[in-house]
Parts: sequence; structure tokens; C-alpha cells
Amino acid sequence: MSAYRITSFLLILTVLALSSCDAIGLGNPPTNIVEQHMRGITGPLHNTKVSNCSGDDNRKSCVVSYNRSFSGYQYYEELNMDFQKTPSGWNVLRYRVIKTDNL
Repeated sequence: MSAYRITSFLLILTVLALSSCDAIGLGNPPTNIVEQHMRGITGPLHNTKVSNCSGDDNRKSCVVSYNRSFSGYQYYEELNMDFQKTPSGWNVLRYRVIKTDNL
């Protein structure tokens, strides 16, 4: 194998590993917890993402983003959301809206 192929192969493996880590969240709260919590407040959410989490294994503060619809209008929102892990899973402690944009 040439050095170019080896380098390309290693780069592809690195990209796949990083995207896999991001996809599983490495212990971050799952998006379904956000969707369950916010459903009664905003209605159904779409394209929900949990990112930029900080904290320890039991408490995390994360940026949450999602799209939602209301009365025919569509919105993109970002929140700062705090979570606590319990024996039964993650719970939302509090949230603060960072921004809301019309789509």
C-alpha cells in the first residue's frame, strides 16, 4: 500500500470514529428526553439535537436545538438545558431559550 492510501484510510477511520462518537453522544442526554419534556410546552419537535454538553456523569448542561411548528408557522430554537441523571434515566432540570428564528 502506498503512503497516500494509508493516510487516506486513516483519515476515513478518524472521520467515522468522530461521527460515531457524536452520534451516540458519549453519555449525553438523549434527544427523546428533550422531546418528551418540551412536547407539552411547544408541541412536537423535529430535527432535535443535543450538543456542547459539559458537566459530570450525573449532571450536564447542554445546548439543545430543534425545529417546531405552531399555527402554520415554523421555528428554529436553541436552548440551554440542564439535565440530571437518575437511576431511571435523564431528567430535565431547567432550560433557557437562547434564540428563536422564523423559518
